[in-house]
Amino acid sequence: MEVFRNPHDRFVRDIFKEEKNAVSFFKTSLPKEISRLLDWKEFHSADNKFMLENLEQREVDLLFSVGLSSGSSAKIYLLFEHKSYRDTKAFLQILGYLTEIYKNQSQNRNSLSVVIPVIFYQAQNKWDSGKRFIDQFELDAKRNPQLHPYIPDFEILLFPLSEIDIPSFFSQPNLKFSLYLAQNIRANKSVFLKSFYKGFQELKNIDSESERLSILKKGLSYVFSVRKEKVEDILSVLNQTERSYYKEEIMTTAERLNRQGFRRGVKLEKLNIARKMISLNFDLKTILKVTELSKKDLKDHKILP
Repeated sequence: MEVFRNPHDRFVRDIFKEEKNAVSFFKTSLPKEISRLLDWKEFHSADNKFMLENLEQREVDLLFSVGLSSGSSAKIYLLFEHKSYRDTKAFLQILGYLTEIYKNQSQNRNSLSVVIPVIFYQAQNKWDSGKRFIDQFELDAKRNPQLHPYIPDFEILLFPLSEIDIPSFFSQPNLKFSLYLAQNIRANKSVFLKSFYKGFQELKNIDSESERLSILKKGLSYVFSVRKEKVEDILSVLNQTERSYYKEEIMTTAERLNRQGFRRGVKLEKLNIARKMISLNFDLKTILKVTELSKKDLKDHKILP
């Protein structure tokens, strides 16, 4: 479980904290044979706090419960984990979550409910860690089947965002806008601005102006916190009418973040994350990927010798 949270984590978490977004995502992303088992009217955010071995109370990214369409009293739990980088420790992390969740379940009833782990993978590089815990072991599982009974195993449902054609997967405008941003946030300027325009066109399908502006502000805050685009860059992809209508909102968001020293604050937060990761013995390559800092940044701030 992460003890730090970068801007990508915060943005993705904010998207899926809204149950209508989470329902839309899971209904589309889960295998059809699983989705048909579930009663989506009985979909709820679940209590996702557990006491880990070090006795610190931390929070799983997101945990949801959903009923069964059969009318059974049993529930299925969906564990949503976001990864903005390739993490070799992801399966051990998920195993820890599952252990704590099942332990928590056992304290309240005699039987356990199934937990399906889902990894929302935002990085551009391909996921190459397999989808089962057994894939992480050095022994060749196929040549050593006699060892299988002694290996705890589970499978993840992987959602590789960079490989997804967003319009063919989702119909909800606010979700499409947010996913366009998340998918292309690290792309070059030209690709990113084109994706921003595509997402922006989706926002116009939202009838409520207040909802539309709220989603736009959240997206702009994310963009301005992790990219170097200026207000003029964003306005350049809009037509004359859109520029005149949204200019004030875009400028106000950028100015507010600048007044608050948001970019500087984000960098300070990343430096604090780097310090925590070093204290937890993460390797340097992972630290640089997660924080998007350079080795020089860490040396300049006395985090590295």
